[in-house]
Amino acid sequence: MKKIFMWLGIIVLSVWVVRMVVVYRSNTLYAEATVRVGDTSITAFVADTAVKRERGLSGTQSLPEDRGMLFVFDEPAKSGFWMNEMQYAIDIIWIHASGQVLDLRSNITPETFPAVFESDSFASYA
Repeated sequence: MKKIFMWLGIIVLSVWVVRMVVVYRSNTLYAEATVRVGDTSITAFVADTAVKRERGLSGTQSLPEDRGMLFVFDEPAKSGFWMNEMQYAIDIIWIHASGQVLDLRSNITPETFPAVFESDSFASYA
């Protein structure tokens, strides 16, 4: 549970990007945000277009604990995620534009595909 709250804090603060760089992954350019919370930092691929959001982390083999993906939506939505082509479990946190956590699903495994995990509220980030 402590780990979930740590990630929750990191993702909430990821709305305020500290540093941006460009990376190339799966034929797509991603901005990369480094987010620091106290002594902890996480680096997240920024999925801020429809193509990047659709691709998400699909096809990746693993994700280190200090890495993630920040989904930035064009407008608040009840966004859904599925585990298509995923190789590992993830946690999803839906966030309001104000930074308020709206919903959380943890330890979603690849075996749940084709189920769709959707927020209960309109979120600006996940």
